[in-house]
Amino acid sequence: MLWLRENRMEPDAGEQRETARAPRDTRARENIKTGEALSPPAWTESLADTLRARFNQPGHRSGEALLVFKDEATRLAFLARAAEAGAEVLGVIPGLNAVRIRAKDYDRLAAELGARAADYASVGGNPLLGSEPPPVEAREARDARPVGTGLLQAVGVRT
Repeated sequence: MLWLRENRMEPDAGEQRETARAPRDTRARENIKTGEALSPPAWTESLADTLRARFNQPGHRSGEALLVFKDEATRLAFLARAAEAGAEVLGVIPGLNAVRIRAKDYDRLAAELGARAADYASVGGNPLLGSEPPPVEAREARDARPVGTGLLQAVGVRT
């Protein structure tokens, strides 16, 4: 999906804009019959490089990704084949149909994403989210003293 999104074909004047699609390897049927190993198509190398860059950019957990699936069935199917797809499952958020993975083999993961692109709603790196620590308060400037059993008197209540 990332590769498809980034490699759009620019339209000529008057033409509609088209999105480039990953080419299908028509040799797959022939190789199944003969039992020969099918080398991955060239686009998987480009997608693997894109995934490697996205999953290892600054501000992200190194080699980790968040995959969001279009429905529960596709998420469960991925979980069953995650190891074959070159991914280690680190966590699952069922309500969002999301899976947190660590990429073990970018080429196999790229082939998985390219072959089943319609199953995914989103693919991205796992960002580190954080905030600035709160400012240190100047507590010494306050007039603080313990009240003990005189709390009501300290707040002005007369008994």
